[in-house]
Amino acid sequence: MRSKQFVSKLNATVLFLSLILVLTSCEKEENFTETIPSSKVFSNLTGYYKGSDRGHYYIRQIGNDIFWFGEDPSGIWANVFRGSLSGNTLSGIFYDVPKGINTGARALTFSVNNSGTVITKIFGPGFGGNVLTKSNRPSSLPGVRPQGFGTRNNINDLTAKWKASDGGSYYLRQLGNRIVWFGEQNYQSGLPVWANVAFGTRSGDTITLDWVDVPKGRNGGSGKLSLKVDNANQMSRVFATGGFGGRKWER
Repeated sequence: MRSKQFVSKLNATVLFLSLILVLTSCEKEENFTETIPSSKVFSNLTGYYKGSDRGHYYIRQIGNDIFWFGEDPSGIWANVFRGSLSGNTLSGIFYDVPKGINTGARALTFSVNNSGTVITKIFGPGFGGNVLTKSNRPSSLPGVRPQGFGTRNNINDLTAKWKASDGGSYYLRQLGNRIVWFGEQNYQSGLPVWANVAFGTRSGDTITLDWVDVPKGRNGGSGKLSLKVDNANQMSRVFATGGFGGRKWER
């Protein structure tokens, strides 16, 4: 009789320990799921975002690099941005370009939600876009505009609106040896075929740039450019990759 009771208790103990092991295994598996790096969520932020500042933001992601062109519908400001993602944090620098009249430039930091649909500013004094929300791109977007600020006949400062041989308008800004631009096909309403941003440096009469198409237009190219400053009001292409079309610029 005692032997039967001992076996019964032993079986109950084994069953209890097995249950504990199963529960522990489930808990570990659940905890592992929770610790997947958030960076793996953001496979592609590319798209159109509506800003809390009423702005249009056209964002392009290539790997962990993020590029955008942002513009105010009324033409007060227009900017380009280049940054990088680390987890759910986006850090970079924006530069106003002369499609608008504002002339700011500063570092920005954002937090990206887990679905990649909401980008919230956590640092950036003076930058009005506190929240950028992914949305459907409107069927009609702001067209080309007159130059908002810049110079002419000044070979030391290339800031201006430039017309190019590819039929585009390029809103270029020079800050020291830093060169940035937003370029788009000339159009008045609807959507441009192409729109791009570029970031690089100037050394003497040589400009070296990385260019990236942004989703204001339909093209999705990217590559490198080298330009020569021919004179105060003309530049020409020396080298290009990625199918870039422009060969000559005049302001």
